[in-house]
Amino acid sequence: MKAANYNKKMYAPKIKIKYMHQDGYKFKSNDKFTHVIFGAALRFFPDPELMLKKALTFLRDDGNILSTEFYTVKPIPKNLITKAQKVFNITPTEVPYKEVMKIYKGLEVVYEERNIIVQETADELAHYCTSTIDRACKMLKIDDKKVYKSMYDRLYKIKEMSNLLRPYQNYNVLVTRYRKSIYPNRFIELF
Repeated sequence: MKAANYNKKMYAPKIKIKYMHQDGYKFKSNDKFTHVIFGAALRFFPDPELMLKKALTFLRDDGNILSTEFYTVKPIPKNLITKAQKVFNITPTEVPYKEVMKIYKGLEVVYEERNIIVQETADELAHYCTSTIDRACKMLKIDDKKVYKSMYDRLYKIKEMSNLLRPYQNYNVLVTRYRKSIYPNRFIELF
């Protein structure tokens, strides 16, 4: 949350946004929101469909859910899954596109962009890690070389593992709209 507040202060100080850290299943609010943003986090919930339904209760009519879904385009080898579990401490998405999209049934897809993930070169991975760790160290005023190296090595390991998964996964950027009058029973015109 500290990084989110830092980014808001630095890059969008006039935007009305409030960050909170709380269990999504237990969150309560009397307010209704225009947007709920999951990014790529929805699949980290034990029951993504239940979390999505809970989020819908927070939306104003005509509100939007913004999310990103990773999905498989071909089966991931088991040895790669095992390796990824050790690096990430979670199991990477092994679900194909149509299965991933089932939880959005009844919502209107306002926008979707499907993206093919291209593997990065070692130079690109190193540039990303150097840029990211340099920024984090500057922001947090870290100048210890051992801490820098530890942060860099961990991030590189994560990026390297993500890179190995790229031939097996794609992702989309998704904006769905909730309208009480049609959710969950959306009708399709027959021609």
